[in-house]
Amino acid sequence: MKEIGIFLGCITKAKEEIAPSFESLFQKTSVSYKFIMEKNCCGAPYFLSGMTEEFKQNAEKFRDELKKQNVDTLVLNCPYCHSFIKNRYPKYGVEPGVNILHITTFLRKLIEEGSLKVKRKLEKETVYHDPCYLGRQGEGIYEDPREVLKKSTSKLLEFELSKEETTCCGGNSSIVTYLPHLFTEVSKEKINMQVIPLGAKVLTTACPHCYFNFSNANKELENPIEVKHIVQILDEIT
Repeated sequence: MKEIGIFLGCITKAKEEIAPSFESLFQKTSVSYKFIMEKNCCGAPYFLSGMTEEFKQNAEKFRDELKKQNVDTLVLNCPYCHSFIKNRYPKYGVEPGVNILHITTFLRKLIEEGSLKVKRKLEKETVYHDPCYLGRQGEGIYEDPREVLKKSTSKLLEFELSKEETTCCGGNSSIVTYLPHLFTEVSKEKINMQVIPLGAKVLTTACPHCYFNFSNANKELENPIEVKHIVQILDEIT
């Protein structure tokens, strides 16, 4: 019997405070799963650096390793991983060969079918940031994370600029690499000009890159709000 494979990706594993929430949360589910390929990368940095041949070679290695895992569904946390494996790989002749889901789509399914029980709701004003690579530059996944949050928070707010019109966290990989100070300033600006005036106490997102950027910016602002990955919220209330 095949299991569900969960691939966390490089950034999630690099942020030590996020990964334990994934492990804890999935232990509370009734599905058969395993975390896989911890030493592999989706190859997005190759593509974003213009190294397309290296990207294709990495994609082929990723696909070959994935075949060994005996899974029929691959759940991805990182929107970059989700977008590149699901959409970019086939354009380079590499078919993953499994059903691919972003973690918010998967978590919505688990909650709705009763495989993950929400015991209480977060009682803090919470606003969700749409990651670029999950939304307008990806699969247009806007409702799945919101449906998860509707079931897990009692005070869900909405930015005036959201979904297709959402403002970026500033964490595009190229900006992080070449203009590291700028991406933090963009995140600080969003917290100061959109999150705090909205009255939100918690800023959540479904992207480890966005989480990383907002967390760093929030520390420089001396923590006026809480920054949480959506999985961290679910882990607290299930």
